Amino acid sequence: MPTDGFALIGFMARDQALTFLKEACCPVDPDDAVLEDIWNSARLALGNSVPHAGRPHIIDIPAAGQPYVDALRSGIWQPTFAQNADWDIKLVEIEPLLAFQLSVDVPRSAHHCGHMKSPPTLEELMGLTLPQVPTQEQIGLVQKPDSIVLKSKSLNVQCQIQGADGQSILVMQFGVALPFVQVVRLDGRCYLHNGYHRTYGAMNAGAKFIPAIIRDVPDALSAGIRTDGKTIDLQTLESGRPPTMASFNKPGSCAVKLRAMTRIINVNWTEHFIPDE
Repeated sequence: MPTDGFALIGFMARDQALTFLKEACCPVDPDDAVLEDIWNSARLALGNSVPHAGRPHIIDIPAAGQPYVDALRSGIWQPTFAQNADWDIKLVEIEPLLAFQLSVDVPRSAHHCGHMKSPPTLEELMGLTLPQVPTQEQIGLVQKPDSIVLKSKSLNVQCQIQGADGQSILVMQFGVALPFVQVVRLDGRCYLHNGYHRTYGAMNAGAKFIPAIIRDVPDALSAGIRTDGKTIDLQTLESGRPPTMASFNKPGSCAVKLRAMTRIINVNWTEHFIPDE
């Protein structure tokens, strides 16, 4: 079933917008001319850039939230923070954050944020964006003689392969990506890297700042910006009118019907006999 969403159509290139509307959405009329009219209308409605786009105000976590931060760093995530000693935890202004994700799913955002007060309390925001325990997701598993198929409604499910030289054991782990809202800084500009639906929901509930991990990255790929059309491109993000989190509630963003998506991880292996000579 399609789900309600908002997409940054006005910030996309023409071909990117049409591909997105056809593949990720359920348009009423998929004709190219109709979709191009939607794209043109969104571009004409962009308006002015958000003030200090990409340069949000960043402030320390208030004293009331420091015990939560201490518990987060010393709890189950302690090894993660030990490996990433340069991570900061700060309050980051939401609206000026540069946004490269093409769309947000409104019901999914409401699932995360529908219980919060308006505006949310610091305690609610900390639990939302920096959970102290891993997120649990349902993962279906089908095992066959030469393959394994995993299926999940969560698009954050990932697989990792671990092994060691000289050992006959290969471990494949499946789980959910780190559940923290993360802001990355590239060339002095701040991008929302992860946690779009939670940040969008918190913003619409009246939050002006969001607790987040802040880290510096060396290049666009490390920030999460892709060149295959799956995100807003770097040139647009570095332009004088880039998309920010506030853009999802501006005229340049279009209400769309998003296709329901499922993540499939298919692992196959084969065995062969080959001559040594």
